[in-house]
Amino acid sequence: MSRLLITGGAGFVGSNLAVSLAARHPEWEVFVLDNLYRRGSELNLPRLEAAGVEFVKGDVRELDDLKRLPELSALIECSAEPSVMSGVDGDTSYLVHTNLTGAYNCLELARRDGAFMVFLSTSRVYPVEPQLSLKLEEAPTRFELAEEQDVAGASAAGISEEFPIAGARTLYGTTKLAAELLIEEYRGSAIRSNTSASAAGESRSATCSTSRIWSTWSSASFSIPSSGTGAQSTPAVVASAASRCWRRRRSAAS
Repeated sequence: MSRLLITGGAGFVGSNLAVSLAARHPEWEVFVLDNLYRRGSELNLPRLEAAGVEFVKGDVRELDDLKRLPELSALIECSAEPSVMSGVDGDTSYLVHTNLTGAYNCLELARRDGAFMVFLSTSRVYPVEPQLSLKLEEAPTRFELAEEQDVAGASAAGISEEFPIAGARTLYGTTKLAAELLIEEYRGSAIRSNTSASAAGESRSATCSTSRIWSTWSSASFSIPSSGTGAQSTPAVVASAASRCWRRRRSAAS
């Protein structure tokens, strides 16, 4: 049986992902981990239980909380302290350790089991100053990005990966960007390990992990097309894409 863990699974995105994926894939064992730090998150627990999703109280900042979990097939990292105001009171520890140490602990858990991992990032990884230089056009109901921009990576279509990332961006954005870089290092290490193992004639199972399990998605820099018509919520889009990616990767591995 495929076993999926969603961290931050009692939050808005995490809980909706869990309910959606449990309904789409009744053959999967879906469970969530959350420390219930954010007020109101406990209100999602009855929905999770009704959907057949197991709840585990734990904290991504604590590696032991993750190590006691059973072997995983996949992990979706939704946990975060998402407030751009977090840390302005002088205490930055919860923010930094949740967003960065938590991502590291999830990577170690995925590496332990050779599990496929999806990381949810944020548009806040982009710095403030280049955004203030963006050209806007007034539409009937809102301001929209102009097609011609002086800043690289910006157009009427939105913001791409070419948008500059140098500069201050809030501690929330900084910790999520740092987590993205950490994940890329793990992914690159896996590719290098597999290349070395292949050159030495070793089996892929002898390496720490395989490159196919690491994946990062940034909500602003990665567009996931809808298979249907009309707009979809973030949890619905991620659930659909996660299902497709997991099926493709499992097929490729078999």
